[in-house]
Amino acid sequence: MAVTSNLPSCPLCKRTIPAEDFNVSTDLAYCRSCNQAHSLIALMENARLDALLEEPVPGTWKHQNMQGDVVLGASHRSLKMAAGLLAVALFWNGIVSVFVAIATASTLKLSGITLPDSFPEFKNEGGPMGWGFTIFLWCFLTPFIAVGTWMIISFLMSLAGKTVVTIGSGKGKIFTGVGPFGRTKRFNPADVKSISVRAKFVADSDGGGHQDEKIYIELHNGEELTFGGSLPKKRKYQLAARLREATGLGAS
Repeated sequence: MAVTSNLPSCPLCKRTIPAEDFNVSTDLAYCRSCNQAHSLIALMENARLDALLEEPVPGTWKHQNMQGDVVLGASHRSLKMAAGLLAVALFWNGIVSVFVAIATASTLKLSGITLPDSFPEFKNEGGPMGWGFTIFLWCFLTPFIAVGTWMIISFLMSLAGKTVVTIGSGKGKIFTGVGPFGRTKRFNPADVKSISVRAKFVADSDGGGHQDEKIYIELHNGEELTFGGSLPKKRKYQLAARLREATGLGAS
């Protein structure tokens, strides 16, 4: 294993650990000041993230809000990804919408609501659809509708999505979404044990799989918060590096 110029620092005393105190075979880095051993791989990854702070990445930002909290952000914007998702979403939802219109028309008609002649109508064995077949159709369409909805959300995220991490006194918040719409995770910055970017293998339904790379926040109680999976790689690593700095885990 080659040792880079960015030698890792002890997470306790922040002093640089010299290369002679590495044991590559056992994945250990020994800090003589603290008399503590740490994972060499984890410390090298931390050093690599800390070095990224010297290289600003477009599409990321850092500032303070009116309350004095540190606000870190990264954009999910990728026009190439958005164009691809839009094409697939239009094709998929265009087909699914025909069957949704048929199911909707049958549901309204069975409920006694008169429909315009322009509404599509499907006849089962020569007669109108009954409740049984209509319910079956809705159940059959549900996963296809879910996939279509996911495609639309992914398109919006690749067009105007963002991940914003807010660090304040005793409070931390991770927001992922578009504009004010999205999901939020909360944590206490004082409880953060480590911050890293890791890839995990995710199995696909066809027997294959892919590497899913996310930012991991590990808390002292063993809980892990994950986010940023759909961020472009450089922005993801820059956000993780700035988050380490904001929580006091980065090299001083």
